[in-house]
Amino acid sequence: MENILHKGVHLSGDGRNDSPGFSAKYCTYSLMDDSTNLVVHYELVQVSVYRSVNSLLEKGIEIEVMTTDRSPSIRKIMRVDYPQIHHEFDIWHVVKGIPEKHCQFATKKQNIDLQPWIKSICNHLWYACASCSGDPEKWKSLLRHMQRRKRWLLKESPAFHTLSSLVLHPNLLKDMRQMAAFKHTVLLKYCRKNLHFHYSSMTARTQLAVMDHNENANHQQATTSSARYNVVFPKQKKEWLARKIYEPTTQTFREELLQKVQERRSDPTVLFKDPTSHVSLPVLPRNIATKPKPGKEAVIAKHVSRFTK
Repeated sequence: MENILHKGVHLSGDGRNDSPGFSAKYCTYSLMDDSTNLVVHYELVQVSVYRSVNSLLEKGIEIEVMTTDRSPSIRKIMRVDYPQIHHEFDIWHVVKGIPEKHCQFATKKQNIDLQPWIKSICNHLWYACASCSGDPEKWKSLLRHMQRRKRWLLKESPAFHTLSSLVLHPNLLKDMRQMAAFKHTVLLKYCRKNLHFHYSSMTARTQLAVMDHNENANHQQATTSSARYNVVFPKQKKEWLARKIYEPTTQTFREELLQKVQERRSDPTVLFKDPTSHVSLPVLPRNIATKPKPGKEAVIAKHVSRFTK
């Protein structure tokens, strides 16, 4: 934390819910320093509770750029509460939605010619966001590239019109000027999504995940006489790919943590029955409902009335 107490820090944020689907109870939101790849702050909140980045600002950290997904609620928070912070969008979240949108249209008979180009379109979006410095013209040049040869899409074809509507979508072109990339993987090692944990357990597991990530944030690719790769066939990509093999991760933070626990346990000045020596937990709502729970009879009557009308 001390290393980022300088002017104009750039942070990338990403959130992860504790369970798949719409039944999530907790959300873990992490902020990473772009210059060091270290997680500098996290918030573990119940999904019905809102917290802000005030805790970082109160520590004297001046945030110049914040990179998040394109969530409308986050946009509003950044626009209303933190207008002094430049807000950018994570490319990964945008590119992730492109195949879904294109596949939705490409499955139609008149757009079948669009199907082979979905991967190339995603690659071009990555390239455009990384090199255009907010200028959407390089992204729009995709439409010109698709017309250069007869085996590509014809300008008069329905597939090309569909592609044009997606490439030239006003919201996407507007957000291109705020595109900036972030992953949330180590947390799965400590907090599996198919298991429910109490808030105190979620807090401890998230802290372990942060320490694990920070210790191995910049570990290098393994080498012998040359850089090492592994050839894999992901079911989602449906083709053979080369992936880097990295040096094994280290876990020295565990030994350091255990040593500090033993030192604290041996400290006679620490009274374990004293509440001040315990981790303070926030007061959370009993559930994530946004409305008071009605009486059981009223809910049953409403349910029955739907089928008696």
